[in-house]
Amino acid sequence: MPPFLTISARHGLGERQCREVVRAHRASGPALDEHDPVETAQEALEQLEALLRSRS
Repeated sequence: MPPFLTISARHGLGERQCREVVRAHRASGPALDEHDPVETAQEALEQLEALLRSRS
């Protein structure tokens, strides 16, 4: 399952919004092997949490 569909299903967000989050994240920098994976995951979680807060 593509990441945007997983995020959408898990958190009740729109598919289009999730596609944009994933696209922006991928476009924001170098490949994963050029970053600390823990830092990358933390940033992604923070972005998702911000989205969830904005929907509350």
